[in-house]
Amino acid sequence: MVTKNSFEADSQAAITGFSVASVEDAMWTNPALCNTNETPLACEYRRSKPSIAIIMFGTNDVTNLKPEEFDFYFRLVVWDSIRQGVVPS
Repeated sequence: MVTKNSFEADSQAAITGFSVASVEDAMWTNPALCNTNETPLACEYRRSKPSIAIIMFGTNDVTNLKPEEFDFYFRLVVWDSIRQGVVPS
């Protein structure tokens, strides 16, 4: 399905309950829309082809991750974004 803008897209990475670690874990990928072993973040970028990504995570990270885990996964998201040619913001 082609959407008119990113606010109407069926996101594979912006899902209620996801943490910064969830978007980097292929276990949470929707098999109907994403490739085998593809992370939700990679699937999102492949499907939507963004040039810029606003990266924001919230309360699930505070309650479920230690600061060093959040740091690791947040840096991974930023790195994966840059590697895909997406400017993280």
